[in-house]
Amino acid sequence: MNILKRLLPLLTLTVFFVFTCSKNNSTESLPVNGKITASATGIAGQNGNIYAVSAFDSDWFPGSNSPTIAGIMGTITSDNYSFTQNLKAVDDQALGGLSADDMVFEPKTYSVVFFVAAPGNPPQHFAEVRMEVNGDVTATAPDWASWAHPQ
Repeated sequence: MNILKRLLPLLTLTVFFVFTCSKNNSTESLPVNGKITASATGIAGQNGNIYAVSAFDSDWFPGSNSPTIAGIMGTITSDNYSFTQNLKAVDDQALGGLSADDMVFEPKTYSVVFFVAAPGNPPQHFAEVRMEVNGDVTATAPDWASWAHPQ
C-alpha cells in the first residue's frame, strides 16, 4: 500500500501528459500548393477553332482587367472535342507566352475560365469555374450547352 501511495502522483502525471499530448495531435492538415488540371469534354461544332483556359487569382468576369497567371491553348480538331491538360505558368519570354512548366499554385481560390474562339477573333464562348487549391485539383468545364454563347 505504501508503494501505491508513492506511485499515485507519478501515475496521475503520466495520465495527464498522455491525455494532453494526444489532444494536441490535430488531424487538420496545413494547406499545400498544387497544380490545376483543366478538363473539358464534348465541345461541339467548333472544329478548327481555338480553345484556351486561363487562371486568374481574382474573381474573373467578362471585361475584367485581371491578368492571366497561368493557362493553356490549343486547336480544336474534331466536332466533339475533349482535352485534359495541366495549366502552364505565364512567361512573356516564351513562345506563345506560356512556359513549358506546369504552374504550381498557392493554396487559395482561383477563377479558371474556359474560352473558345475562331482563330484571330475574341472569345465567342466561355465558362468559368472557381477552384480552391489545396494540393492538385482538376477544373472541369461545365457541359458545352451551359457555356455562355454570346452572338
